[in-house]
Amino acid sequence: MLDRLLVQGSANLATKGLKALARNVKLMLETTMMTFCSTKMKLFSTKTTLVVCPSSVLTTWIAQLEQHTRPGSLQVYLYHGDRTKDMEVLLRHDIILTTYKTLSLEFSSPASPLKEIEWLRVILDEAHVIKNFASQQTKAVIDLKAKWRWVVTGTPIQNTSFDLFSLMAFLKFQPFSIKNYWQSIVQRPLDQGSPSGISRLQICNNVALFPPDLKSLLLVNSIEDVSMNPELLKKLALMLEDGDDFDCPVCLSPPTKTIITCCAHIFCQPCILKTLKTLNPRCPICRHSLSKSDLFLAPPTKVPDENPIADVSRIPISSKVSALLNLLLASKKQRASTKSIVFSQFRKMLILLEAPLRAAGLGVLRLDGSMSMKKRTQVIRTWLE
Repeated sequence: MLDRLLVQGSANLATKGLKALARNVKLMLETTMMTFCSTKMKLFSTKTTLVVCPSSVLTTWIAQLEQHTRPGSLQVYLYHGDRTKDMEVLLRHDIILTTYKTLSLEFSSPASPLKEIEWLRVILDEAHVIKNFASQQTKAVIDLKAKWRWVVTGTPIQNTSFDLFSLMAFLKFQPFSIKNYWQSIVQRPLDQGSPSGISRLQICNNVALFPPDLKSLLLVNSIEDVSMNPELLKKLALMLEDGDDFDCPVCLSPPTKTIITCCAHIFCQPCILKTLKTLNPRCPICRHSLSKSDLFLAPPTKVPDENPIADVSRIPISSKVSALLNLLLASKKQRASTKSIVFSQFRKMLILLEAPLRAAGLGVLRLDGSMSMKKRTQVIRTWLE
């Protein structure tokens, strides 16, 4: 541009003189600066939200946005596969959907628009994916510029408490986002089993989301094993023989650490310990008064084989599965075209349910996290047919 400016300036000098050239130079420089500033302002005044998620849930985001927004109300761009690098094109959209893998691949590229734009908001879906602080995808996520930062995950701590630090680093939640600070006041006390580490961790995380090894640090005294109480052990054995399921009646989830009370009711450890903190602790089922000495730790149940057994007649059906079958068959009898969705926290439970459902004459489709995005899409399409 400067060469062109000088050529034009020479022509002007010959015709209009030095004064006219000076005016032209000033005007062209001002126009150039205004254009440059306008471009920079676009980068830092965006109203666009960037959503980063695993590739397996991209189709879910697209489907949910279509279902829960008015047509044309939001401009959505899928930054995946064949994609534009034009920042102006991206900034014309309200939502940009991309994956952790795409972000990681572009981390070392100086021309990546994802790194250049300061987003209004960055949302990490399945945020526990960035638990490894040393990985390239975690560094790429932390490097993003944004006014607001959200993390969405049901399992912020999967392996160790240090998994949570990556989320703090992305959220810029100071001082917990500073590695040395985290190590000295959170990680080291936790490794030493100090309650102070747990109390500081509670600032960053809900206790309900702690893994069992960290929850155990909250206990003042260990709970006695049920084997020390023969009468309760006998009742527990009878319940197992009857095929009863051990879902906690408080949180309605299968307990990781099963507690049986003196009144022979089963809870998960965090729920019943929370009950003990009330003014007049009683069993949530029968209202029998409770103290810590009335709690007993049940032995861990065996994990069923992942492969469904072919001979359905030999599989003992629990009362819960039997009730489910009755409900599904009654619904099918009332209206043959009825479709039902059965949710479970565990994939193995879904696998075990397939055999008795098929044996009852019900068509079954399974959708779980082990499937590829192609397979999931195929299952969803089959379901919608």
